[in-house]
Amino acid sequence: MDFIPMPELPTQPPTSMTLTEWMDSLRRGWENTKKALTEAAQNYKVQADKHRSLQPPFKVGDKVYLSTKYLKLKLASKKLGPKFLGPFPIEKIINPVMVRLTLPCLLGKIHPVFHCSLLKPAVTSRVRPAPLSPPKPLIVQGGKFYEIQK
Repeated sequence: MDFIPMPELPTQPPTSMTLTEWMDSLRRGWENTKKALTEAAQNYKVQADKHRSLQPPFKVGDKVYLSTKYLKLKLASKKLGPKFLGPFPIEKIINPVMVRLTLPCLLGKIHPVFHCSLLKPAVTSRVRPAPLSPPKPLIVQGGKFYEIQK
């Protein structure tokens, strides 16, 4: 037979919470939880904003280059194809991060609204002017000929 000791009896009278005290403690706990969640959300936003880049302020009429990242172009090799197309003028600014471009018919049925992360502003400088479009062929007696200038 094992000896089982008697449990010690409490020397202080038990303190039981009343219903109102219990409800108040629950309410305080809920308020503390909401406060902690709000602070955590603010801290998350501060940390996330450190890694966000500001989009350049585009205006209607500005020229931008369009990334070919998500475009399906008919090329022999996407790797050797152009990284950007354009420049294309901005037709409308839908919201701070979405822009509608005026695209040529050559690109086919591409939806003209793009996120600003896919656009790069077209900068023209005096040192390196914008590339000229290729000369149009001269049509002489039904055939196409190019005029050579030196």
